[in-house]
Amino acid sequence: MIKQVIDSPSLVGTIQQITEKPTKYGPSFYWEFKNEKGERYLGFTETSLKLGNRLWTWLYCLGYEVKSGESFDTDKLQGTKCKIYLGGKSNAVSAIIRADVTSSPSPVSHTTVTKKTPEPAPEPPPVVSTGDEIENLFS
Repeated sequence: MIKQVIDSPSLVGTIQQITEKPTKYGPSFYWEFKNEKGERYLGFTETSLKLGNRLWTWLYCLGYEVKSGESFDTDKLQGTKCKIYLGGKSNAVSAIIRADVTSSPSPVSHTTVTKKTPEPAPEPPPVVSTGDEIENLFS
């Protein structure tokens, strides 16, 4: 099945601060971003880090891999330049990805993933057969 990617608005901004606030669903991190024009954008994540949740996804997309038992400091994310994707009626930040891997110190041990180019498969040896050899295959 072929699906078309629907474009969502995006811009480059910087993480200004991350604060914990109570909500009716429990505590959330409120992420404040500003773009080059000084316009402010907000996004939110859970405060508990679980594989696959929004907090884990955003940290991973910023280039950080937090493992079980590790802690991280949200203050160290301030100043991180990232590409911000906006969505929904409120134009809230729905996703982020790091724009510059050297813009801020890591809140955890930074893991760099290097994509290895696969080596080409060796060419098979040429098959040379005589008429007698081919005839023997079918007898």
